[in-house]
Amino acid sequence: MAYKSTCPQDNSYIQFSNIRNLCIELPFDKSSCQIIPTLHRLNSLTVLSTAKKDVQFDLQSLLDRSPCLYSLKIESWLHSQMPVVQNTSASVRRLDIRRFSDYGLGPSMFYSREECNTFIHSPLAMQCEELLIKIESRESILDLVNNMVNLRILFIEYLLFCPKPVLAVFQYDKLNRVFIKWLRDQLPATCILSNSRSISNISQLWIYLKKP
Repeated sequence: MAYKSTCPQDNSYIQFSNIRNLCIELPFDKSSCQIIPTLHRLNSLTVLSTAKKDVQFDLQSLLDRSPCLYSLKIESWLHSQMPVVQNTSASVRRLDIRRFSDYGLGPSMFYSREECNTFIHSPLAMQCEELLIKIESRESILDLVNNMVNLRILFIEYLLFCPKPVLAVFQYDKLNRVFIKWLRDQLPATCILSNSRSISNISQLWIYLKKP
């Protein structure tokens, strides 16, 4: 919706030209471009998708208009696959692609190993330094660490097992300890694991990568 001044001598639209943080639902109303004519100072962008049509195009359009964007967050995305866009904003360093669903948390909201590998070779991933992601396969962690050349901080939510059956708390903790031990054995010695915890059947973990 476009807003106009109540001044009878002023026929212009109200405009916001210095926005630094923006949360927007896709697809967006094209009149938004009149209200927000430029995104040259935008630092942080959060997008939500409630439809399957035109959302990839709209996301690409936002990136094209945001030359100073540092952080991009995909909060919800109805597509089964990760967004496929060209990274035209050379300043992007932080990606939060932990998608959420209105229908509750489930395996479909965690990226498969195939999806992760597709992401690794995408323009968005090439310059990413901080990544927050949900994964189905523990091997995806190794793929991300070993192939994202600029990655320095990785936050993962790993599905220890499918939501059923329900286990006792101590069983969740045991599964998480086994997972962490496996991960320590597989990761390069330069990686530091921090703040590991399990919430039900999900393991959450920060990984810091020491790089020259």
